[in-house]
Amino acid sequence: MADRIEAETQHLRNVASELDEVAGEVNGILSSVAAASSAHWGKWGNDDFGQKFAGGDNGYEKSDSNLQAVVKSRSGLMSSYSSGLRDAAQKLDDMDHGNAGTFKS
Repeated sequence: MADRIEAETQHLRNVASELDEVAGEVNGILSSVAAASSAHWGKWGNDDFGQKFAGGDNGYEKSDSNLQAVVKSRSGLMSSYSSGLRDAAQKLDDMDHGNAGTFKS
């Protein structure tokens, strides 16, 4: 076990802000992909080739939906980590300030 623990709470907050930025960028990319997907939806046609391309568990339609859901969940995960880092930084600061009052000079 460590004799001493150090945490730079401002660094935690900085990383949280960076995670928020990345999550925002990912959401922006996802919006662009969703818009492009919508604009071209169904262009594969309804013939046999189009049905094979788009249908079934491994088809484009299912894959597109799954991929967008996965990307969205990763963005949410980054936002969750960001929130957790900010909460941890605040709790560490609160604990440090609380403990500072117990020392006698």
